[in-house]
Amino acid sequence: MNLSPKTRRIALTVLGVTFLLAFAFAVLPGAGGEAEASTRCGTEFYYYSDATYTEVVGVWGWLPMSCGCQSYSWGTITPYRTVQDSYC
Repeated sequence: MNLSPKTRRIALTVLGVTFLLAFAFAVLPGAGGEAEASTRCGTEFYYYSDATYTEVVGVWGWLPMSCGCQSYSWGTITPYRTVQDSYC
């Protein structure tokens, strides 16, 4: 199959954009689908080193509304996370 240079360039561009989108959805935090905006106050995200979820490497959370809804965090953000309630 002999493609023209223009067709080849378009095909490579489409493949590149597809790869970048797939990478962004797989790696970037926040791609888990939780309703973070509506559950921000009183929510904690625990980040783990790998898919075994045994070693916590970071936390990102907000105090409940009754405690001022202040944010706090430490450590590293990874794709491996769990969502839990936070307390004052």
